Amino acid sequence: MLHARQQFLVNEPTAPTVADVTLPETLDAALPQLSEESIPLGGGTDIQPSRRQGLIKPVRLVSLQNIEELRGIEIADDGGVCIGAAATLAEIASTVASVQSVLTDAIATIASPQIREMATLAGNLLQDKRCWFYRNAFPCYKRKGGLAPCYAIEGDHRFYHAVIDGHRCQAVTPSDLAVVLNVLDAAVTLKGSNHARSVKISDFYTGPGETVCAPTELLTEVRIPPLRGKKTLFKKLRLWEGDFAMVSAAISVSMDTRGQWHDLRICLGGVAPTPWRAHKTERSLEGRVL
Repeated sequence: MLHARQQFLVNEPTAPTVADVTLPETLDAALPQLSEESIPLGGGTDIQPSRRQGLIKPVRLVSLQNIEELRGIEIADDGGVCIGAAATLAEIASTVASVQSVLTDAIATIASPQIREMATLAGNLLQDKRCWFYRNAFPCYKRKGGLAPCYAIEGDHRFYHAVIDGHRCQAVTPSDLAVVLNVLDAAVTLKGSNHARSVKISDFYTGPGETVCAPTELLTEVRIPPLRGKKTLFKKLRLWEGDFAMVSAAISVSMDTRGQWHDLRICLGGVAPTPWRAHKTERSLEGRVL
């Protein structure tokens, strides 16, 4: 199924058309402006390249840069964290290092320092797939739909394509933060003009770079519960510094006084259409000393 916002795809890359840009000052002012023909604009590090590549053709860009309520980062006394959707990756890395160092470690592997100063939390979670066929105007299934092929099945499928659970499209969700947030049991808040809902990050993705966020909804924050003594780690294999993951892995685990592992969360990125929880591995390691 094509993602809701992919309905204004074009067949060939073109120079971006001039879109109306609005600058709402509050969340209440921004939400009514969202529609199937508009896209929220944060740092623009993925939206603008996607426009140039002909992947999206919005009529309106709703800039979030003036909405201060989307930029906050709060750390509770118990170590729980609430991060506004428009907080930049650099702001997150410097603010949560003392309570969620695994987030800071993951952010350090993303793109370049200049990009991290602009890119936002929501932008990272909602960024489009990196498949080079999709990004370079091949008439693939995600561009054309219907009986169009996935060129990665018979073409060059190295590095940024699925090895697990791939179906009509072999692309993967590119967000490193999504992998980490899965093992932290995080949840996102989605708001529309007349409603708000909380969605576990494990239920957020429906396909490669595709989510349950409706065109009339805005991702406003991510809530992370306290670690409560859990150990965490993130590792990423990439072709060059700042590249997207060929494969990544995040883990969180509680260890008792005997060194036994309990309550494991293991998530892999870059290998499946969505961040992939290794449930069988989690069960096999429960109660073991490693």
